[in-house]
Amino acid sequence: MSKYTITKKKKIKINLKRMLSCVGVIVVAVFVFTSFLDVQGDMNDNRQQIRNIEARIAEANLQTIMLEEVLSKVETDEFLERVARESLRMARPGDRIFVDSSRN
Repeated sequence: MSKYTITKKKKIKINLKRMLSCVGVIVVAVFVFTSFLDVQGDMNDNRQQIRNIEARIAEANLQTIMLEEVLSKVETDEFLERVARESLRMARPGDRIFVDSSRN
């Protein structure tokens, strides 16, 4: 009978090792899966940041185009003359100047 109990103990040890191996594999699999979910969340956040930055770049490009158009108009003689007449109240020689006497 003593042989029987010894072999039974060996089976228990073997099953314990197998069970610990399975538990270890499961723990590693759970860790890898949760790490994957964290990485997916980070990737989604990064994608959203990229979309936001691309939208800001598109706005900046549009603003650049608008400013280039304004700059091209500023460099013309007509624009400079208009600014001189309106802002600086200048006139060409021979222009008639009307003064509104009702204004103070």
